[in-house]
Amino acid sequence: MKTVSVAILTAAFLLGCQQNSNSDPSASVTPKSNAASAPAVAASIAAPEAKPEPLVKAAPEPDPSPWTYSEDDDEMRGTTTRFAVNTSLNAINLEFPYQGGSSIRIYLRKKGKGRQEAFFVLDKGQVTCGFEGCYIAVKFDNGPVTRISASESTGGKNDAIFIDNAVQFQQKLLHASKLIVEIPIYEAGRQQFKFDVSQLKWPK
Repeated sequence: MKTVSVAILTAAFLLGCQQNSNSDPSASVTPKSNAASAPAVAASIAAPEAKPEPLVKAAPEPDPSPWTYSEDDDEMRGTTTRFAVNTSLNAINLEFPYQGGSSIRIYLRKKGKGRQEAFFVLDKGQVTCGFEGCYIAVKFDNGPVTRISASESTGGKNDAIFIDNAVQFQQKLLHASKLIVEIPIYEAGRQQFKFDVSQLKWPK
């Protein structure tokens, strides 16, 4: 009789444990962490298609101008003198005391609304007109060689020579890219100098 009672009690105990286990769903379910599910979610999202960038070519930078510009204000007279200067591409070698290479510069000068001037200044050496008369020879681009009437400086400077018809000379400069000029040099004869005269900006 005692053996039957023990068996009944044991069976009842086991039945109760099984019911408790079935009634708690959390006891048999393991929660999934967010970290574990993130890769799967990321993998399921398609990346947007990459669109090709438009091919935009940057505009080439212009070559630096061979001209330099400056202004000189006269406050007393209320005028402004404008200058444009260009240095020759080549230099010549003169005898002592001017050895070491001499280049020449073109100067354009305009004082207010008045007179226009164009002249050449030699870095080292002396410009002279000689017995043939005062002139220089010029060639613009592939044009013909032309004689231009010129004058020595009236200020006593022997390194400068002035073009008589400065306005006409400036107009030709505005439409040219290259210039070769032949100038008389003291004890060196007529010497040639080359210029890049493109990109000139000068009032007409």
